[in-house]
Amino acid sequence: MILEIIKTKSKSNEILIGEIVIESDIEINSSTTFYFSVYHYTFLEKAMKLNTETKKDSKEKYLYFFLVLLVVFSGWVVSLNPKKVTDVTVRLSLFAMEKGYQGVTRIDSGERVYTSIDYIKKIMSSPINLGELTLEPLGTIYIDLSFESETTINEEIKKAIEFGTAHEREKLSVPGSIRTKTNETLDITLNLKGNGLDHVLYKDKESLRVEVKGGTYAGMSEFTLQHPLVRDFQLEPIFMYITKQYGILSTELKLVNLIINGQNKGIFQIEEVGTKEHIERSGRLNSVVLRFKAPRNPQLVNSSISLSGRTVTYRTATFDSLESKQIKSNSELSEYEKIAKGRLREYLEGHLKASEVFDPVLMGRYIGIVETLGTYHPVIFHNFLFYYNPSTGYLEPIAHDGSLFQRYNHNNLVTNITDGFVEELLYDEKIFESYIETVYKFTSDLVSNEKFYGEIVKVESDWYKHLIKEFWLLEKVNFYEFQERALGLMAKSRDELSERSSRKKETLKGKKYTCSNSTTIKNDRSNEIKDVVNQYELIKSEFFKSDDCYVIKVWSTAFDYPKDGSFNENTFCFENRNNPTCNFKKIEIVGIEVIEENTNKIYEITDLVEIEYTTTYTGGFPKIPQYKTYNIQSTNIDSVRIYYKNLFDDKIVYVVSDEIIPNS
Repeated sequence: MILEIIKTKSKSNEILIGEIVIESDIEINSSTTFYFSVYHYTFLEKAMKLNTETKKDSKEKYLYFFLVLLVVFSGWVVSLNPKKVTDVTVRLSLFAMEKGYQGVTRIDSGERVYTSIDYIKKIMSSPINLGELTLEPLGTIYIDLSFESETTINEEIKKAIEFGTAHEREKLSVPGSIRTKTNETLDITLNLKGNGLDHVLYKDKESLRVEVKGGTYAGMSEFTLQHPLVRDFQLEPIFMYITKQYGILSTELKLVNLIINGQNKGIFQIEEVGTKEHIERSGRLNSVVLRFKAPRNPQLVNSSISLSGRTVTYRTATFDSLESKQIKSNSELSEYEKIAKGRLREYLEGHLKASEVFDPVLMGRYIGIVETLGTYHPVIFHNFLFYYNPSTGYLEPIAHDGSLFQRYNHNNLVTNITDGFVEELLYDEKIFESYIETVYKFTSDLVSNEKFYGEIVKVESDWYKHLIKEFWLLEKVNFYEFQERALGLMAKSRDELSERSSRKKETLKGKKYTCSNSTTIKNDRSNEIKDVVNQYELIKSEFFKSDDCYVIKVWSTAFDYPKDGSFNENTFCFENRNNPTCNFKKIEIVGIEVIEENTNKIYEITDLVEIEYTTTYTGGFPKIPQYKTYNIQSTNIDSVRIYYKNLFDDKIVYVVSDEIIPNS
């Protein structure tokens, strides 16, 4: 889209003089593209006092303008050769969403059904948005890729779209370069970013992860480039502004123009989170950022054990880190990572309180902000990012991916409708006190603090004036919706805010494993076990130093699978109860490999691990896994592998055990 607007002012009013040039491509199907263009529609008015006759003349010109648009759109509809009205609605909806329509609406805003008339009316009234447009240019990022690199990325994009649902992408790491302001080039590696379809669905707007090799670009060693729609246009920066005001480490965002191999890809959003530069710029010591490891396995999507492809709870999941390459090459960061993972595991097993592991003030504030805004996405367990603060020993939440388009307008507590992780955190008195204080303060700020309200409105305005250069159907935020929810929460008593879901709360206290209460492994086998890629990671494992031995813990992932065999009707297993894939109960371990100072030994193990289950079928909060524990006498272990039989084909595969340092 190209827009050129020249404005001049008379003494009495603002007159629009110049041209509006609009170009837009609408992809009709894989082989046909219809080009809709309006060229050189010119408003020319003399600068004079507005009188009745002039007003009438202006109305006629605007009417003429809208009539022209109506004629053009009528021609476009005819060119579609629609078989039914819904064909037109679908095409209009895709085009309108591409240009930002519905960008900031709520998913639960009444289940409104949009018709072709809605889209046409919105498109025809869109020139009103141009009054807020700025001619101030955005910065530009220039990326150059070889033909081979570009082809590799495009093939993976095509594969992801054909798969048709969210899943873990292949890590491509294709080489490229990025040009600086001084026309120097920096070597980079490029990957697709994100698991959701929205990251690849819009042509020329696919999400990319950029890693700068051996340096930084604009002070960043790693960052992502995303369609602003993926982060809800101006909603995400509003979320980050609010969390920063409460002292929470927050994702850095800005808008840029992206050019790849000379092709202008339009406006993208830069997102930087968890890098050394981002952490230090935020006033913290360089450290590690953890998250729950909960990938969507493409091979398991719609399988008998998982509809989503994700097969863990927050108790059966292991943890991974951002910036893993930097951590492996830095002994201090490696130590921080093991400590942080150990503290998180100790909490999940009931050995430490939540307020002993997480910064109680910052965690309470973060949950309180999310509650007040009514968005549940950031508090689902696998969407959390945790910064380990070596100064305090606490894990701090990082504000990331607010997804405010999913916000609720009613005043029901969103913390009660997630997977249970934040609900458990709020049973901790210190975290709950910070949560309560934040809910009451933040709701008050939204409703009656004019200065604060004006600040978040300004954040939107600063982003909106740039976004509408390309996304000219983008709506503005209806802040009244936020205030309406805030008013409802303000009216709740402390007891009402402390109410939890119907999940049964249990006092969890896991067993402490040592050299004396775990099984000693002694006999190593003479023959090697053939290495086979572990596709599904059905087994999880951690190991740690305990007195004069190493303890190795092994457990099952959690299956979204009925423990009692009561499968839902119209499912594969309901109709094929005797199929082996519908009768999984245990996983067989066949060996443990220990790598120590560049030597490895494989120990033959014959053991069965009980399958864990998600709360879909068990209800309540996730259980502590039924661990199998082993120990080995050693002074220093570099890594451990657990070999087991894949349930689907009985092939032997392995998983790499994760090293932690227990803290209690």
